[in-house]
Amino acid sequence: MSHPAGFAPVFSVLTSCLPYVGPVMPLAAGICVLQDTGRYTYLGFAPDRVIRHDALPAPDGLWDMGSPCPALIHQDDLPPFQTGWMGFWGYEMLHGLERQSIKPHPPYAPYPFAWMGYYSAVLALDHDQKRAVAMASGFPETTPTAWESTAQNRLRTLEDTYKGLLAAQETAGQAPCPALPVLTPCLSPEAYTAMVEDARASIAAGTVYQVNIAQAFEGPYPQKDLPRLYHDINQRHPAPYGGFLDMGDAVLLSLSPELFFHLSPQNDLTMRPMKGTRPRDTQDPINDARLKTHLQTSAKDRAENLMIVDLMRHDMAKLCHAGSVTVPQLWSVESYSYVHQMTSTLRGKVYENTSPQAILKTLFPSGSVTGAPKIKAIDEITRIEPMARGPFCGSMGYISATGGMQFNVLIRTLVWGKNRLYLHTGCGIVDDSDPMMEYQESLAKTGFLKSLP
Repeated sequence: MSHPAGFAPVFSVLTSCLPYVGPVMPLAAGICVLQDTGRYTYLGFAPDRVIRHDALPAPDGLWDMGSPCPALIHQDDLPPFQTGWMGFWGYEMLHGLERQSIKPHPPYAPYPFAWMGYYSAVLALDHDQKRAVAMASGFPETTPTAWESTAQNRLRTLEDTYKGLLAAQETAGQAPCPALPVLTPCLSPEAYTAMVEDARASIAAGTVYQVNIAQAFEGPYPQKDLPRLYHDINQRHPAPYGGFLDMGDAVLLSLSPELFFHLSPQNDLTMRPMKGTRPRDTQDPINDARLKTHLQTSAKDRAENLMIVDLMRHDMAKLCHAGSVTVPQLWSVESYSYVHQMTSTLRGKVYENTSPQAILKTLFPSGSVTGAPKIKAIDEITRIEPMARGPFCGSMGYISATGGMQFNVLIRTLVWGKNRLYLHTGCGIVDDSDPMMEYQESLAKTGFLKSLP
């Protein structure tokens, strides 16, 4: 995402170094936390502006993240996100993008369909270099003196907020660990396998050739325990692209391992779809290795993964220079604390002056959580699944004022509202899918909620 033609950024963020104490609990009200590859954690506390949408169809302006984001000079020695927008788009936002023939289901909790906050001050934790960096812009000031004065004031405020957060964490750490949430399936095994059979019938009829079918889990949980729950899960099951967002009436806790896309300030686009899962056996290394090998050599999982790679190549071709889209890595298997995942990598060079709005509209939602062809698969999902997906299968991430963007795929994600916690898990269905095996895979994907310290 380059800056507009003929426009040269003038300002950059000011910075200050703060004490690094490792990962922190998201204890501040209204906090937004983003994980970046497992190396960086970004924390935003008081957005200058919030764009929130609680109804569909979403207005076009909600997708336009170009204002009030100023263009800043990117500094290579700082973490990639150097102030800007942070937030998420829920899955049902796609109904404002594609020509869907079926109306979406109503929300199951008081979450918004989308929420984005603009942060002129951000704290970045670099877990590799063990440093904490406060970054602030002087936006909307336009003169150097006023810019620096405003930025310095924001840095001081951020430092005070961070000190308060650390003090609150010390107190919270002395309290007993909260109980794990007990979430029960909203569907019986028979109901879920019937959905799989329905999807297979659509595949046999030629409507789609792959479709992702999800089920939901829910249970009671107090809001006060959410920050500690997120922190404890992250310690046990580190998530390279997770996040935490407190919106007041709704809270998002994501432990996502999946990158949707990353765009560098130089317009290099990377996508890393995950498709293909096996549970881990951490008690038996030999069986665990067998499960990993089974995934690596599975013709079914390779076919599913390749279908999504082809779909994403098509989406990327709409944004990238001809001939620049490549697949440098196909069918790699990554091991996480509770599952093995098959992942592929795509890269391309986005046309200069392409807006964040155009990139999001072209790529959203990830094909790894819909199926193929994408539009038909989305229709089938809405027809077959009995409830809305909400934030699940949407995207959470940032749009940097220096030109970069990064969004995850909101899988392994908990949604809290009205003292209840919700979780969705899904599986890619193809013609030869075994309904009960797909049901068991959907249960395996809840494993990040188990065995906390």
